[in-house]
Amino acid sequence: MVLPVTWFVLFALYVMALLIWRRKPFRNRSL
Repeated sequence: MVLPVTWFVLFALYVMALLIWRRKPFRNRSL
């Protein structure tokens, strides 16, 4: 059985990763 907490943690980490990736412009094409 998969606990909902696991899905919540994974989703939270995914969202945070996207936010950090968008905040830090690693690949800036308009450079």
